[in-house]
Amino acid sequence: MRLTMSERRVLIKSFAPRYRRSRKKVKSELLTQFTEMSGYNRCYAAYLLRHQGRGIRLRGKVVAVADATKRVRRQRARKYDRAVLEALKQIWQLLACAANAWWPSCPKSCPFWSAMGS
Repeated sequence: MRLTMSERRVLIKSFAPRYRRSRKKVKSELLTQFTEMSGYNRCYAAYLLRHQGRGIRLRGKVVAVADATKRVRRQRARKYDRAVLEALKQIWQLLACAANAWWPSCPKSCPFWSAMGS
């Protein structure tokens, strides 16, 4: 039976400190145990164990503590302000109406579309 994600997170948090402070031979043994228990690939497991709980320092102070199992979704900067976006929406609506009016007559008038069966 596979472990749930919450059980895997607990497992990562318990293995990570030992893994980071160990020598290479012990790390290999810990990694083998961890991969057998969690079912992760060795490379990904090593990544998780290396980065879990690592502090991010800024000017000598720990600013944040990393959690390798969580992803940060970064929001992109807006390209258009509200006025431009409203104008674009109106243009898209007009184009959609024009396409709807044009499309039903297209297969009859265009031999390519009538040959395609559309």
